[in-house]
Amino acid sequence: MLKELLSDDSTSKDLPNRSVIVFCENKAKLNKICEELGKANIFNLPFNDNTKQISLKMRYRTLNLLGEGKIPVLVSDNLGSRGLDTMNVSHVI
Repeated sequence: MLKELLSDDSTSKDLPNRSVIVFCENKAKLNKICEELGKANIFNLPFNDNTKQISLKMRYRTLNLLGEGKIPVLVSDNLGSRGLDTMNVSHVI
C-alpha cells in the first residue's frame, strides 16, 4: 500500500516530491517497519530517540532530505510526534 501512496499520480501536481511519515510506538516496531520497507525496496530512514545522540545538524539534515522528497519514508517514534515541521509530506501514518 505504501508503494501505491508514493507512486499515486492523483496528487503529484500538488506534491511533486511527496514523502510519507510513519509513526510507531516504540523502537522495536520502528526497526521492524524500517526492515520491512527495505525488503520492499522502499528507501527510508529512522527518526527515533537514539537520533538525539546524533548531532542536531544531522537531525536537521534528515528532516531537510524528507522535505526535499529525497527520503520517501521517514519512520519515527515519539520523538517525531513532538512536532516535526516538514513540507511536501503527503501522508502521515
